[in-house]
Amino acid sequence: MNKIYFLMKHVKDIYGSKGVLKFLIPSVLISLIPRENDIFEAATSLFTALIVVEIAFVAIFYSGSEGVKKAKEKSMVNFAGEKSSFYHYLLIKNYHSLFIKFIVLFLLFLMKIYNINLIGYNSFIFSLIIYSVLVTLDLMISMYYFLWGS
Repeated sequence: MNKIYFLMKHVKDIYGSKGVLKFLIPSVLISLIPRENDIFEAATSLFTALIVVEIAFVAIFYSGSEGVKKAKEKSMVNFAGEKSSFYHYLLIKNYHSLFIKFIVLFLLFLMKIYNINLIGYNSFIFSLIIYSVLVTLDLMISMYYFLWGS
């Protein structure tokens, strides 16, 4: 549990409370729109593709020692007002995105295994799916910014 708290503390430092809410509020609002109840197959396919994209980001970012060196040298001020490296910024974003994806996949499999068809449970998972997609989009933009800059 301490490791999850450690990750969430760093996510709060990188995104800030307002940053997390900017992703969470649209996710909840979109999840309230009526949709087909069975989201298992579509979400599983989507998250498989997103995890592949995420692993590609990791491979691109961490493959070259020069890129990592540049990211560690470039500093920025996070939402908590602390100075951190761009490397740390991208690392936390990457792991936050993967963490959310694995939570969603775990909840989807619980839904399928135990045949849970509650509307609230489906809406919660759907809002996490949208949240994860938005976080991945933010990560892609950050990676593009970094790779374009180097």
